[in-house]
Amino acid sequence: MIPVAQTRSGGPDAPREEAGNCYAACVASILELALEDVPDVAPNDNGEDGWNEAWGGWFRERGLTTYNLVRGEGDDRPFEGYTIGTVPSRNGPYEHAVVCRDGEVVWDPNPANAEKPYDSSEATSWEVFALLDASELVKRRGR
Repeated sequence: MIPVAQTRSGGPDAPREEAGNCYAACVASILELALEDVPDVAPNDNGEDGWNEAWGGWFRERGLTTYNLVRGEGDDRPFEGYTIGTVPSRNGPYEHAVVCRDGEVVWDPNPANAEKPYDSSEATSWEVFALLDASELVKRRGR
């Protein structure tokens, strides 16, 4: 994981050029890519279907998919590995994405939040990455 900062922090109703890109920064961080190498999809681009279609296609092209998981009440088991946690934004009544590892917040892409980091207990859901074909990983590693 390499920390990649978001470059916009407007809410979902902000003009396109101001709409937050925290999710893109989290994906770039986890996959160790530059922000310019992941889709620039704003939350209000063609509604939720447009968002899911753009990201879903991009992940599939790379042999990945994601699942959004909501932890049940009283379930405190951490999700293993890197995930994207959803937390309440400190900038308005909407959601914010952070990078988690083994259930703990390890990177907040919004530099404005550096003074008050999120706690993992604030996460309401986690986006978990999965391989579409695990055998491809084994083949690439030559085993």
